[in-house]
Amino acid sequence: TPVPGDIASSNANVESIVEAVGSATTLLIERLRQRGVSLRDAEATLFALGIRADTGSLTYEHTTVRDAKALVWLMEQGASQSAIAEFGQARLSPHQRAVLTQALAGASVSAHNGIKFATVTVDTEHFMTGMAHVAEELLELTACDVALLGVMHRGGGGGRTHYLSVIGRVGPRAVTVDLNALLQRHGGGGHAKAAAASIRLSELGDGAAGGGTPPLARVEASA
Repeated sequence: TPVPGDIASSNANVESIVEAVGSATTLLIERLRQRGVSLRDAEATLFALGIRADTGSLTYEHTTVRDAKALVWLMEQGASQSAIAEFGQARLSPHQRAVLTQALAGASVSAHNGIKFATVTVDTEHFMTGMAHVAEELLELTACDVALLGVMHRGGGGGRTHYLSVIGRVGPRAVTVDLNALLQRHGGGGHAKAAAASIRLSELGDGAAGGGTPPLARVEASA
């Protein structure tokens, strides 16, 4: 639904779509369905969160049947109801949400001995607090058993030294995974299901921009 202040695209090649629905995400979902596109669980969850936020969980006056149908389809595509319930409570700050969005877009999911791993490295430029919450959301939204979040940033005071903060979380199915043992090798620690480490990139033989093997991959390789 258009509102005062909406900005029209100046690109002649961009189609402008204005329809009476409660969420712009609904329009996107309808077009994905028309094209027969399937979604990953994490993608379906993110889209469902968008519709939920725009429509007040389908309670706002401007909500339509089309919004509800889009949500039903997203549930069929694997949207996580538990993740939506938790993430919808505004547990994360805007900065944390931005990091989570970047992490979900770049996450690599793999499986080993029946255990699903999600790994990703993001660059926040400066140190940010609260990345443990982001790692927890990453574990939940990717529906994986283990999540390793690497956050590259500069040292305090705007120094030139770059660090890799590694935050790991393990779900209940991964009973054989010990993050504490893994990250103790890099000066970190915690316990088997939740641990972290802060590593100077030079300690991994990598520069800030780095080439070759990504720093987080080297941490994984030491497991």
